[in-house]
Amino acid sequence: MSGYLRHPNNSPLITQLQAVSQKLSLVIILIPSMVICGWVFNIPFLKGILPNLPTMKVNTAVCFILGGGYLWLSSVKFNRNTKQKKNKIKSIKFFLALLLIVIPLLTLIQYGFNINLGIDELLMKQPEAPGSVAAPGRMAPNTALAFLLEGLAFLLFNLPHPRYLAAQIMAIGTWLLGFLGVLGYLYHTTYFYTAGSFTGMAIHTAISLLILSLGTLFTCPNRGIMILITSDSAGSLTIRQILLIVLILPPLVEGLSELGYRLYIYSKDAQSAVESILNIILFSGLLLWNAYKINCFDSQRQQAQIELEQANIRLQAELSNRQSAEAALQVSQERF
Repeated sequence: MSGYLRHPNNSPLITQLQAVSQKLSLVIILIPSMVICGWVFNIPFLKGILPNLPTMKVNTAVCFILGGGYLWLSSVKFNRNTKQKKNKIKSIKFFLALLLIVIPLLTLIQYGFNINLGIDELLMKQPEAPGSVAAPGRMAPNTALAFLLEGLAFLLFNLPHPRYLAAQIMAIGTWLLGFLGVLGYLYHTTYFYTAGSFTGMAIHTAISLLILSLGTLFTCPNRGIMILITSDSAGSLTIRQILLIVLILPPLVEGLSELGYRLYIYSKDAQSAVESILNIILFSGLLLWNAYKINCFDSQRQQAQIELEQANIRLQAELSNRQSAEAALQVSQERF
């Protein structure tokens, strides 16, 4: 993919995204640290935000700290003469990635074989609410899957020859799981953030997964699939202009149509029709706006091409005049 798309390593966009990744790593460390404090001091708000909502488990918080630590270490810059320090940091990153694979993998094994390996409350007791059938301290299966994808992504980044594309695809998988969790809370659909009768993904877990996956993608923004977004090409420019809007519009349309139904503006049967109409209007507007931006870009390119051709014509004329002057000067010198 990078064979036909290139992006300089020191471009402002690349530098900005890597700086954002470093800041996101600190956020990823801060949020679970507060959750652990919530469990230690029994502060319900820090554990689950609102009553009767799933809580972020301690193992989940530990996995976020591992991921945040990996991202922060990935942002450390080295001089040429610090090879030993660089190798040490790389070993630490490998260890963090390995832990981020082992913890969720063991959790999924517990779910799959209906066993208890004793890892859920290894650090501290985390009692569930009365009547709950969830295993105390055990992260949700979709959360475990998201962390497993992140751990594998970090491991692929840490190889002697990093597999950027595969790692970023796994990070996108983590983002999708977090995004589904957020949508589930927005639309009050437990199906999106739970798996059967097991415990569900907490709201701040879903948001933190979004942050963690974005930080992972921004770590190497000039490699793999990210180069399609950060490149200087016209296609990449188009993606940067519409990507955020495309991600926001569908949930916005769904939310607006649901709001109209809840306000008794129209019936449940009409909600789908309203949603379709809103989708047509908004996405048509997006396409028209995108066409306008592309036309502006193409107009600038054509203007630059015209100016270049005019500059070439002037240069050719100047060269021709200079050759004529030199020829005339040579003839004049031969006469004398």
